[in-house]
Amino acid sequence: MALGIPPRARAEGNPPSRNPSVFSWPMYTPVSTRRVKNTNATRRGTTPKSFLQQITLYRKLLQESRAQLQYKMNHLECGLQKLQTTAMQVAVIQAEVSMKQRETVNRTWLSQLW
Repeated sequence: MALGIPPRARAEGNPPSRNPSVFSWPMYTPVSTRRVKNTNATRRGTTPKSFLQQITLYRKLLQESRAQLQYKMNHLECGLQKLQTTAMQVAVIQAEVSMKQRETVNRTWLSQLW
């Protein structure tokens, strides 16, 4: 079994993602539990300790996912702010260019009159 590729995604032929979703993690639990049962015959089911470990692992993965999303959102917000400031600068420059264009048209018109 390849790591990082959900069994459902392999069965459907979907391309594997680089970062598997945290929310698809519970889908792995039955598979890993079966594997543990098959390798260790004395162990039966999930113990309270292993269940708590699974919960803490899920919590950790969820926090990492949230941190990555927050970083990406901040990155996008900074990009949007830069685009907005650039748009304002372009508007100011366009106004200056149109004003200078009118001045040059007036000068050429006046120079043609003389």
